[in-house]
Amino acid sequence: DTGPVGSATFALATDFTPTPVWASGTAYNKFMKFNVSAGSDADVSLTALKVTRGGLSANANVGGVGVYDKDDVRHGNMGTSWNDDNTMEVSFTSEPIVVEKGTTEAVWLKVNMAAGNITGTLTLSLASAAAITSSATLGGLFPITSGTVDFRNGATTVAAITVDAVQVH
Repeated sequence: DTGPVGSATFALATDFTPTPVWASGTAYNKFMKFNVSAGSDADVSLTALKVTRGGLSANANVGGVGVYDKDDVRHGNMGTSWNDDNTMEVSFTSEPIVVEKGTTEAVWLKVNMAAGNITGTLTLSLASAAAITSSATLGGLFPITSGTVDFRNGATTVAAITVDAVQVH
């Protein structure tokens, strides 16, 4: 192993704030956006993120976390298993996000909320450069932390639509 190739800087995107209140049982909620700026020396591949959950809620309230690129393509599977230290590793080794040298790309974390009568608050963060698996030497001001979201019982806050098929003459 020759060590890292290239360099990259990570920063929370300033053009996105999550919706302040979410309903339980909702999926693919855009939660956090950060920018990855690759240095001029080499392309940068991201292959895993270790996400830390914060806020006044239980790990079970977050049903999944996915990593998406600027084109809204998910890389790897939704992470669904929280560790006792409120962290979750989301790996996408076979589908890396590649940031071309000299460019900046947005990366999104999307969240699936568990169903049921749950309430609380939630933040997500990348605690340090060590939370990012990459081909490059990493920099940035860590931790990179999302805004705070409150969540409520989706059964009383999300509308339902029932559709029946009828024959038209």
